[in-house]
Amino acid sequence: MEILEGLDDAQRAGVLAGGGLVVLPSGAGTGKTRVLTSRIAHLVAARGQDAAGILAVTFTNRAAREMLDRAVALGGASVAAARIQTLHSLAARIVRRHFSAAGLASRDWGIASPAERSAAMCLAVDMSGVLGPADAGDPEASARRREFAAECERRIDRWKENGLAADDVRAPGRPRRGAADEDCARVYLAYDETMRGQGLVDFGDLTILAVRALERDPAVLAEEAGRIMWMMVDEAQDINRIQLRLVTLLASACGNLLLVGDDDQSLYSFRGAIERLMDRAPLLMPELAARGVTVVRLVANRRCTDAVLAPANLLVDYNTRDEPKVLRSGRDGPAVSVSGHPTDAAEAEAVARSAARLIAEGTAPERIAVLGRAKFPMQTVERAFVKANIPHSMQAGNGFIERSEVQDVLAYLRLAADPDAGLPFTRIAARPTRGLGAAAVDAVLGLARGNGVPLHEALAMCGDAKVLKAKAAAEAARLGQQLATLARGARNGEPSADMVRFVLDDIGYRAWAASREDAPRTLGASFEALADIARAQPSFTEFLSDMCLLADPEERAAEGVHLGTLHGSKGLEWDHVFIVAMEEGVLPHQRAIDEGARPGDPGDPWDTGGAGGIEEERRLAHVGLTRARQQAHVSFAMQRGLGPMRRPSKPSRFLREAELGVPKVQASFAQAQAARSAKGPAKRRTSFL
Repeated sequence: MEILEGLDDAQRAGVLAGGGLVVLPSGAGTGKTRVLTSRIAHLVAARGQDAAGILAVTFTNRAAREMLDRAVALGGASVAAARIQTLHSLAARIVRRHFSAAGLASRDWGIASPAERSAAMCLAVDMSGVLGPADAGDPEASARRREFAAECERRIDRWKENGLAADDVRAPGRPRRGAADEDCARVYLAYDETMRGQGLVDFGDLTILAVRALERDPAVLAEEAGRIMWMMVDEAQDINRIQLRLVTLLASACGNLLLVGDDDQSLYSFRGAIERLMDRAPLLMPELAARGVTVVRLVANRRCTDAVLAPANLLVDYNTRDEPKVLRSGRDGPAVSVSGHPTDAAEAEAVARSAARLIAEGTAPERIAVLGRAKFPMQTVERAFVKANIPHSMQAGNGFIERSEVQDVLAYLRLAADPDAGLPFTRIAARPTRGLGAAAVDAVLGLARGNGVPLHEALAMCGDAKVLKAKAAAEAARLGQQLATLARGARNGEPSADMVRFVLDDIGYRAWAASREDAPRTLGASFEALADIARAQPSFTEFLSDMCLLADPEERAAEGVHLGTLHGSKGLEWDHVFIVAMEEGVLPHQRAIDEGARPGDPGDPWDTGGAGGIEEERRLAHVGLTRARQQAHVSFAMQRGLGPMRRPSKPSRFLREAELGVPKVQASFAQAQAARSAKGPAKRRTSFL
């Protein structure tokens, strides 16, 4: 059959595998997406299965769209009824349909934006009283509060990833924890109260609420699991404990679950990803394993040369594992190049020269990438590319959904859906500028609470209540009219595109944002993307959910050489890949060196361990190397930083572990002088460091 053409024996076995638990450990570049999409197409076109009974889940909207398009191309239009979506989107749909079983009072809840979530966490710290009264006049105290809020956010995220809900924290009989955990537990409860008061949930809540609905109501489980005949999970190595429970529950009726992933590409232990899930899947899912287990390993790499794969395999072989890493392509190519430089600036200039030479020889800039473990080395590289006039695109620090302008528009739209929502109102009161400062916002919120009216009515009352000066009161009344129009549009089912256009043009946000001196370069693309998404999803309620579920940047492919992080490179590939700053303290990261691997206690949902340590850093380097189709280039510097922040560096241990070798580096004059000054009078020295 055409669906199976071009597949190797292992891929074909994965496509044709029967029911039960099917585990496909799939190395980098082994065509796992082809196996998934071919399996979906084969089930429908060759085996006559109902596409509506097929569910495949992945982690990004882009991957979900690509998988569906490829499956339809292979199996025909009838495949389009298959459900392929992200885990968060799946959980949100379940909670929306069964809000009561999930423990929510209404179907009209929203997913908090990153800004709303951070604001709620800061408010929760104050409400909890853990740090005592806030003192806005003390910068050091304010900084400590922000750091504490960030730590609470990290710890609460991990608790939710482990399935620990606010109800579990409230349980009177729960074991007491240490002081740090108990302080964060108090903040968790205040945070949960704040979010529920605003009609909001966060991403961690979505999966917990979906699992709650399925576990507490047998009818809900029967309905949701009963819709699924075949289930598949892409990038399974990245799922956490609560997501594993969700997947297991949904597959419990049909018993047919396929997991595709690579433990050597597991990069998210800091988000609760389960250690060695692919190797341990039968032990972690005993009920499904009892119906039969099939394991098919994909080891034939179609992307890289063996010259790139050899050091990538050696590197992860240093990790704890049952079997050596096997990943091969059978294609020859140039060895991985390694270069050392006296300074990070010299390294960046050398990478820029190499990229310019490749482009001059005919390589398209889009086929080249420069990757780093962290963002700070990439800034030096970007300066070198600007100086050399090399076309490039810097990976955005935030995804599309986290851009300030997108968050502003969504705040207006959240007020349309929930006219009582204080957090989005606080965000947009002065965007555009209206003369409504913090005191005015507090006054409006007070009027709304005191009179039990929505915010647009409270804004209209400001003049008569004399809580604002005349000019500010007039601006408040105008904003009130605009928000009232938005609220009517939401009640009347106005199309999403019209709601977005009203915010951008009638309210004047587009013109105001463009007129600001610090207007981001992304403005035009952001507004165009918002309009595109709104046109594609006319239902305003669904549009809001879809927007908040965008976990990955929704933007057109950028032009020029790609400059980005190793984490952000997963799933992508280029002809030439440069990995910079392969140094101790950078890759591996100093935090991983200091903390080491902390697998955590899988039986204790309070345990916020699970940092991957050096082993995860090796996996990150493995991912970086295996992005290269033709050649990988690795470099390091002996000094990094600017001015007084400059510090000595040394080559990463990974160079030795991957048997790549460490070239000697001739010191720059300034570096040699600094070394002599530090050591004092000395005998004859080498000029190499």
